[in-house]
Formats: sequence, C-alpha cells, structure tokens
Amino acid sequence: MRSCNGWMAAVLSLALLLLCSCSDVSSRLNDENANQMMREIRKAETTFKNTRGTGEYGTLAELIDAGLFAQSFADAAAGGHRYEIKTSAGSFEAIAVPLARDDNYQFVGWSFYLNETGVIRGTPYGKANNYKSANRDDPPIRYQ
Repeated sequence: MRSCNGWMAAVLSLALLLLCSCSDVSSRLNDENANQMMREIRKAETTFKNTRGTGEYGTLAELIDAGLFAQSFADAAAGGHRYEIKTSAGSFEAIAVPLARDDNYQFVGWSFYLNETGVIRGTPYGKANNYKSANRDDPPIRYQ
C-alpha cells in the first residue's frame, strides 16, 4: 500500500505540472496571436488611410466595413485578448489586453500597444502591475 501512495503522489504531481505547463503554453499562444493581430491592425490601418480613409485612420467598425477585417472580429475579442482602436485627426491607437485576470499569478500574459508610428510596444499584464495596459511609453517588442 505504501508504494501505491508514492506512485499516486508522483502521478498527481506530474498532472499538476502538466496543467501548469499547458496554461503557460496557452498564454504564450494567446500572446503570439495578439502580436500577430497587432501586425494585421497596422497593415489594415495603413491600407485604410491610403485607400479609403481619405488620409484618416479607421475605427474597428470602419476597418470591418472596408473588408479589412472579418465581421467575426466585430466583438473586438480574439485569441484570448480584447482589442480597442481609437482614432483622432491623423492618428490612431490600438491596444490588446488579455481577457484573463487571475490574481494567483503575477502576470497572465502581455498587453500590446500600436499607434500611427507603426511600432508595436508591449508590457507584461497582471496583478504585479495592477493590470496595466501597454501604452506609448512601453518598450518596442523585439519582432515587429
């Protein structure tokens, strides 16, 4: 019986390790998807400004209406992140924030920021920084 308890403890430890690892992998995949989506937003905004926006950038609704994003993106959430695009005269800001909030972890993923400069910026997002969204003052991400 004693060896069975040791075996069960090992199996439970392994299961817990795998569960934590899967959560980490899921978070990383969500961050990669958000990073790619920010690249797509950058491309869509440039296309919109040069072809349909008469020199102005587009809101998410305008980008969808112009066929630059699928209608399924209208709820502004995809791949574990929520997206927001704000426009003003000659500029735009796009922000991606993880949907997850979990105070059991210091960080739950990355938040990304993009504006008309085309530089994607990022910061870890979680309890450790009060769930602060990325902004223009954050460092550029490595792979643009």
